[in-house]
Amino acid sequence: MTAAASCDRNVPAAECLYDHVRPHLADAKRVAPDSADFSDAYDAKCPAHDDDRQSLRVSVGRTRLYLKCFAGCDELAIRDGLVRDGVPDRCLPITQQRKADLVEQLTSLLTDPGLDHGHKVMLALAHIRGMGELPRGSELEGLAAATGVSRSRAFDYRRTQRLDPTSGRYGSDKKPVKHRRSARSVAPGKKSDGRTLSDGRTEESPMVGLDDKNRRPAA
Repeated sequence: MTAAASCDRNVPAAECLYDHVRPHLADAKRVAPDSADFSDAYDAKCPAHDDDRQSLRVSVGRTRLYLKCFAGCDELAIRDGLVRDGVPDRCLPITQQRKADLVEQLTSLLTDPGLDHGHKVMLALAHIRGMGELPRGSELEGLAAATGVSRSRAFDYRRTQRLDPTSGRYGSDKKPVKHRRSARSVAPGKKSDGRTLSDGRTEESPMVGLDDKNRRPAA
């Protein structure tokens, strides 16, 4: 039987999923096994975002449980939400790739000379919880309380942080909006013959208001 990597070695991963994880999933639904991908799985509401459908899949792989949010939530954010909902953290091992990414994030953060100690500590905890930046509102206050940073200082950090437009929170629905250029206006009673000067202005025709038969042919 397959054992979960971070649970009790004597407990199979499928049993860990059913006994330790399943009771804490919101609106969990059993998924038919797929031998090519997983043997057992449940779909449930993801605790890492305001989920109105069952976006989270918790499945049994070859040696462990795997977490995947089809809305794109970070693995660490999902894990943190499930632990807060009552799932034992030993049942939710982190993938090796995500561990490597986290180490790289924390190394870059802690060696940044432009941040003071409190800012680094808050950002480090945010990264560990799967956040790409400092959150807002009550989540920010929770980080401040957990790290011993004052509320006012935390909000100062939030206002001055350098936002990364390519972070995970920057989705296709948040693309920057291009401002429309105002249409080039033409004074009333005047028309343009379409010729454009070197500085971008349109040269006005001297023949405005004349009939074609009254116009002199060009020399």
